Amino acid sequence: MKQSSGILILKILGGYFLTTLVALICLFFVSAPQSFLLPEGIENPVEFIKGIGAVLLLGWILTSFIMAIPCAIFIVISEFFSLKHRLPYLIFGAGLGVCILYYNWLENLAHGRLMPFEDSLLKLTGLFISGAICGLIYWKIAGRNAGTIKQRMCSQNQKNGA
Repeated sequence: MKQSSGILILKILGGYFLTTLVALICLFFVSAPQSFLLPEGIENPVEFIKGIGAVLLLGWILTSFIMAIPCAIFIVISEFFSLKHRLPYLIFGAGLGVCILYYNWLENLAHGRLMPFEDSLLKLTGLFISGAICGLIYWKIAGRNAGTIKQRMCSQNQKNGA
């Protein structure tokens, strides 16, 4: 069944925003797993949960903004070269997850803090796996149709030119 180009673009955007949400939740869980538990001494748990929701929403907006350029470059490359196999998406997602940790290392070094190796290894593993999962989620939503828009444009140009 052929889908319109608008539906394919919506799949690309929806896949991107869904994977940034999953990446944010994974990043939040890897960096602060105790935040998912209700701490002792909270008088109003409903307000605490609302606060966590607001933090996640703001974080999702920021994550979507920060990851826009590298993901857009990869999406354009995958559309141009019609990358329909899941392996490039898995590798890109895992690589982007590792880059997030590298950014965190640079930020800590800039402030004169060194992260312990065990903590870094745990975060590296968590971000590598969550990035790979996000890459597979994007592939499942939009990556399997990569190159369809380009093929349609080329076939339309051939029809118009012939």
